[in-house]
Amino acid sequence: MSKRVKFGLVSFLLSVGLWLISFVSVDGRLTFYIVASVLAYVLTAWVIFEDLKGVEWISLLILPVMFVLGAGLFSYYLPVLVPSLVGLEFDLGMARMIASVIRLLYFVLTGLGLYAILLTENIFSVASVRSIALLRAARSVGFIMTLVTGLFFFHTILSLKLIFWGVGLLVFAVSFLLSFQGFWSVDLKTENMGEKARLSLVCAF
Repeated sequence: MSKRVKFGLVSFLLSVGLWLISFVSVDGRLTFYIVASVLAYVLTAWVIFEDLKGVEWISLLILPVMFVLGAGLFSYYLPVLVPSLVGLEFDLGMARMIASVIRLLYFVLTGLGLYAILLTENIFSVASVRSIALLRAARSVGFIMTLVTGLFFFHTILSLKLIFWGVGLLVFAVSFLLSFQGFWSVDLKTENMGEKARLSLVCAF
């Protein structure tokens, strides 16, 4: 089985899993989203196991894990009903059907986003040992998906309406992890990890 097929399979399984979790009662979803994130780590490591070494067990796997968790948390805010759209009014059945279509489309896009992330992380893992022409494109995709992941988390955190220092701590933690993998992807070297950590702390602050 080629890596691309594995990437597609992992993306499909995780996106379908997130979609199925959306049918669980709201109170029980968080646990399942955490389990899905752990599963994302395991499956991503399985796909690119041959290329993982040292700090890459963390740096390469941060984005797919956080993307899955962030996408799951963001799905809390997807509509259950769409009573009107572009000036049209819908009855209850149609409003539910349109909301279901929007939710399904969201999880399809989540699967495509995860597939792009897995391809990006694979390019990073290969580029860390030899030159590869796709590195610049991978960095661009990685940056965009980092922003999307941040959007998922920051929207969720702000929606919790916690006390200001609670919001600050959560935003700090998310920003540090996303910044760390972003700085690592710039040069893909294990040297100067302390400097990357310090820069990530500054960005998170």
